[in-house]
Amino acid sequence: MKAIVVTDKAAGTAGMKLVERPEPQGASLASLSGANYGDVIVQVHASGFTGDELSWPSTWIDRLGRDRTPSIPGHELAGVVTALSYGTTGLSVGQRVFGLTDWTRDGTLAEYVAVEARNLAPLPGDVDFTVGAALVMPGLTAWQGLFEHGRLRAGQSVLVHGAAGVVGSMATQLAREAGAYVIGTGRAAGRQTALDFGAQEFVDLDNDALEDVGGVDLVFDVLGGDIAKRSAGVIRTGGTLVTIAGPTEARPPGGLTIDFVVVPDRAQLSALVQRVRDGQLRTNIGNVAAFEDAVAALNPTERINGKTVIRIHPSGLDDSLTSAKVQFMRRRRVYKSNTTTPTVFYRTLNVEGLDIFYREAGPRDAPTVLLLHGFPSSSHMFRNLIPLLADKYHVVAPDFPGYGESSAPSVNDFDYSFERLAIVTEKLTEKLHFSSYALYLSDIGASVGFHLAVMHPERVTAMIVQNGDAYVEAINKEFLTKGLSDYWEDRSEKNAQVLLDWLLTIEGTKWHYLHGVSDPSKISPDNWVIDQAYMDRPGNKDIQLSILYNARRNLDAYPVWQEYFRKQQPPTLVTWGKNDGIFTVEGAELFKRDIPSAELHLLDTGHFALEEEGDRIGSLMHEFLDRTLSSDLLRQRMPKQANTLLTKQLPKAA
Repeated sequence: MKAIVVTDKAAGTAGMKLVERPEPQGASLASLSGANYGDVIVQVHASGFTGDELSWPSTWIDRLGRDRTPSIPGHELAGVVTALSYGTTGLSVGQRVFGLTDWTRDGTLAEYVAVEARNLAPLPGDVDFTVGAALVMPGLTAWQGLFEHGRLRAGQSVLVHGAAGVVGSMATQLAREAGAYVIGTGRAAGRQTALDFGAQEFVDLDNDALEDVGGVDLVFDVLGGDIAKRSAGVIRTGGTLVTIAGPTEARPPGGLTIDFVVVPDRAQLSALVQRVRDGQLRTNIGNVAAFEDAVAALNPTERINGKTVIRIHPSGLDDSLTSAKVQFMRRRRVYKSNTTTPTVFYRTLNVEGLDIFYREAGPRDAPTVLLLHGFPSSSHMFRNLIPLLADKYHVVAPDFPGYGESSAPSVNDFDYSFERLAIVTEKLTEKLHFSSYALYLSDIGASVGFHLAVMHPERVTAMIVQNGDAYVEAINKEFLTKGLSDYWEDRSEKNAQVLLDWLLTIEGTKWHYLHGVSDPSKISPDNWVIDQAYMDRPGNKDIQLSILYNARRNLDAYPVWQEYFRKQQPPTLVTWGKNDGIFTVEGAELFKRDIPSAELHLLDTGHFALEEEGDRIGSLMHEFLDRTLSSDLLRQRMPKQANTLLTKQLPKAA
């Protein structure tokens, strides 16, 4: 098997080498020859690495003090069980797992590893291997430091050092969930990250006085040294200083100092991963690299903010299946997709001070499909489409600012331009560590998405355009004469009132859904009732007027978008409600002028085509994405970006 080994402590990570090593044998496990009672073999799909583990004695010697080089580093893994030893309980062959390996045994930067079964927990199918590996060490460290050693309770205050870091960000989130008041510390550059992860205050250790913090109940320390000593002075009498930075002489008055080393714990891992599934906990991943690039990734030339995760088997177990088995798996997947509805999660993430709500479903290590909604709806318009795609794809549908459950700051406090909405969407995808995505583009979501595609053409794997315009010819002239063209010419209160009296009323919203449909009885009234309820919130119609006015600027962007189409030739599926009263069929057909390979399907319905033709659009998308997003086609079409796209590694800035 391939593995990374180290032989020279002085060389550090620069001495890492990717070599061939003997593979742990399932047969020896069964006979207990050369293996421990209760061991399992795991095919490693993703591995974490802790930066200072090459300084640990256990990396170089075994429990008896004997040299064990060349040793394989890494102790955090997510993968699949391939063999069990006698005495193993709680796990089975083929099961997805994640966990922490023994410090004094060969580690996880290898294709296979032998590990005690009790150190592993089941990894749910909707949590990808990268997230699982990134959760292990930081999650267990934060949990044990806060709750086992720090005995943190609701209502207490905690000072978290390095709150923007891998462990500190995890501690911040868990402490907030437990009902504590969290003060984060770090360098000035980490302020916003710490606040995004939930810190309620931030102390810049370079420029602010730590001693001004006042009395806290608990300090969670990852820095040690002078910071640990000074931290003891801000702890209330009887409080606790918990540190992972090694022994310290710092003592809070009348309290405790606890230096601890993290230990494996299956129950805690299960509790942590459930919080990830519920949207209550996020990992802090800075870089994801393929195995062949691991040595370079673990020797970065610039600082990486967040954890580096190495994808060992990015394509999963199917790599070794025969063609007959592949066909069986495909039939089984189709059967499952018809009988089991994927779970949809409803989550919120702070993006540049805004709470951005999004729906999410499907395996996170699958290709991502980003669904961008239209006016005057929200991600609610995708409620039926998401389950149709999530059997095989990672599907995310955000609400733009001003829509649905996302923040809706006033027009005086936020620029409701399409350029700004694209930037917020960009930042959301980067916080979720999406290096690539297929875009579903509808109505205003198309305008946002085209801006996003021009900003990051290297990230767009495919486009699905559903009644979203990029051509002047697409705009229905009759629709413009109902008030919008006059408002574009003169942004007066009089012209605004015309839109307020029709387009932004319940009748106007209902018109969006019913105009041009073949059977109105198929369209649920919930659509316009829900959309109108959001629009009727105080100040929201001013937001919608701003959006409508700023739409005129998209006309100037059309040539830029069209040049993107001609130059990049993104794989494109156009599914278009041909009876739409806003965007014409000509607008759909023009995509084929600039993208000759685009596939066009005209559907006998109106603007919100998903309401009447959702099953057909879902089927067309599935077939299109299955063809387009295969690894071989990606490598042919985007050879320079393919490895990045397939491993979900965010590209480095130029």
